[in-house]
Amino acid sequence: MRQRTDILERRGFVLPMILVLLVLAAFAMAGAAQRSFDRAVLATQAEQRLRRDWTLRSATLSLTPQIERILADQEAQAFEPVARHDARLTVNGYRMDMVFSDEQAKININTLLELRGKRVTERVIDEMTFTSAATIHLALPSGVIPAERSQRRPITTWSQVAQDIRVDDLAPFDQNTLASHFTCWGDGRINIRRASAGAIETLLSPALSTGDAETIVRVQLERPGIGLEGAIAQLELSKRDLEVVKQRLTDQSSCYALWLRLEGNSRTYDRLIVHEGGEPDGSGSSASSGGGGGRIATFEW
Repeated sequence: MRQRTDILERRGFVLPMILVLLVLAAFAMAGAAQRSFDRAVLATQAEQRLRRDWTLRSATLSLTPQIERILADQEAQAFEPVARHDARLTVNGYRMDMVFSDEQAKININTLLELRGKRVTERVIDEMTFTSAATIHLALPSGVIPAERSQRRPITTWSQVAQDIRVDDLAPFDQNTLASHFTCWGDGRINIRRASAGAIETLLSPALSTGDAETIVRVQLERPGIGLEGAIAQLELSKRDLEVVKQRLTDQSSCYALWLRLEGNSRTYDRLIVHEGGEPDGSGSSASSGGGGGRIATFEW
């Protein structure tokens, strides 16, 4: 009787042990499955990053050197000045929106700051743009006096114009954003071949009146190739105003920008490439220079 009892006790002990082993095995398999899933997710994310980075880099290398040609081609088709061109295409599964722009067709914040002061510049920017949350406040480097001609470029990034600004309030995909009307790059002059009369007047008032700015734009349309001197000759300006106008106007551009926006499955990626001086070489490196390719600065959000 005692032997039978011992056998039953052993059997009763084995069953819980089997259950414990099964639970441990289940946990081990679940852990292995989770690790496999995590590795798969990481691999997918790495592949997506690679595709995204390759797409952005390819666009930067291939399109940045072509901005002036793209704008000129659009002008040839439209028979009118083109300061920006919008395009969209799909690459590597990403929808990519692009804005090609002549930065010297925009109002240069540094020139405006020098000519009209900090308070007026902030008011002009605030009146011409819409920012949903950020406040326009120019953050000047310590010790900079805007009126000093030696400090021609105290503003070098958008973060100095409005802190904590949303990229949607900055990017030029909407007509009322900062980058649609203003720039902080280039030599400070505005290109009369592509700028609007409103932009020219805003930058150079009171040296130029509304009528003067409209005359400059109209003459460019009616007599292509008249050049800067010919356009200015149509105006009746004082010697002082004429000097200001000659220093701040140009009929050429040496600063262009390409804004890229990639729409992914989970988020949007923005990249701004600014090319200044020389011929764009498409290097795409941040603040690069040399080799006759000018300077290229890249910003990402």
